[in-house]
Amino acid sequence: MKHLKYIILAILGIGLLIACEEDFDDPVLQQVGEFTLNELNAGDFEPVLSDDIAEDTFATFVWTPVEYNVPTVNEYTIEVDTAGNNFENAVVVTTVTDTNEASVSVFNFNLALTGKLGFEPYLSADVEVRVASIAGETNPHKAYTNAISMNVTSYDPPFEPEKLIVYGSDDTEIGYLMPVDEQGTYEGYVYVEAANEIQFGDEARETILGNDGAAGPDDDVDLNDDLFEDQGYIAVDSGYYQVTVNTYDYNFDMYETHWGVIGSAMPDGWDSDIDMTYVPEDNVWTITQETADGEFKFRPNDLWDPLNYGDDGADGVPEEYGANIAISAGTWTITLDLSEYPYSYTVEEAK
Repeated sequence: MKHLKYIILAILGIGLLIACEEDFDDPVLQQVGEFTLNELNAGDFEPVLSDDIAEDTFATFVWTPVEYNVPTVNEYTIEVDTAGNNFENAVVVTTVTDTNEASVSVFNFNLALTGKLGFEPYLSADVEVRVASIAGETNPHKAYTNAISMNVTSYDPPFEPEKLIVYGSDDTEIGYLMPVDEQGTYEGYVYVEAANEIQFGDEARETILGNDGAAGPDDDVDLNDDLFEDQGYIAVDSGYYQVTVNTYDYNFDMYETHWGVIGSAMPDGWDSDIDMTYVPEDNVWTITQETADGEFKFRPNDLWDPLNYGDDGADGVPEEYGANIAISAGTWTITLDLSEYPYSYTVEEAK
């Protein structure tokens, strides 16, 4: 019986230690003090928004930092919604960490109103703004300030089509780009069969972007070429291009690519590529290759920069500068499909 007693006490002691460790690792957060957003007076924000002042500051929001019973890192988000909607459709305008103020540009505030909340441009509307705090990792604690009200007149939302069409000189669709972030960036790969001239636009052709003075493709992937509404075509030679467009800033980049595979599983190791073949009717790059046990990656133009693809999740979805892709010894047909975003690849036993 004594032994049983000691065993029970030991088990209880271990349980208490574990509970204490869990409490220490993840303490219960309790808010201490007020969490208040300062009111804005009439001269503290820009009541009439316009594209002419898009890069200016709409307002600087200041609040009393939220405090908890233990030290923690606080992430703050500024949220906006229609007045009286109790933030049911709250849109996050910006996010900051461990500070008690944040400035919001005219462009970003207008984007929240017209692009996210669907406000009618050029009409004044009553909105409410609050600050949310998120602290803790395992069991995050959320807190909110009071809401402040303001009346704002918005302007046209930025150009954000569901997909951005690449039109040839005869107005036929030769490809399309898909949004890859929430900052107006579109990306995709386009095959230009013969020398052509291109423009970018929505499916209804209500907005067309071009630049008859643009240089066309270059050797980088920087968005450093301007676009303008209702301007001429961009001249391009035949080739397979990575195309990136930003519809917020109206700029673009085109980078011609010829894809290959390289790696320890390939005959030349990491020293040189083996070229893949583009199949226009399937819009894919492919190669049938005997491999050793090892790894490989995809890269264009026999270069590592400014672009190459690996696979961080081993899920058949390539990521820029991703992890090496494992492959076993055998003869495989490797196919890289960049025709739709997200991109994909397959490795199948050769027939």
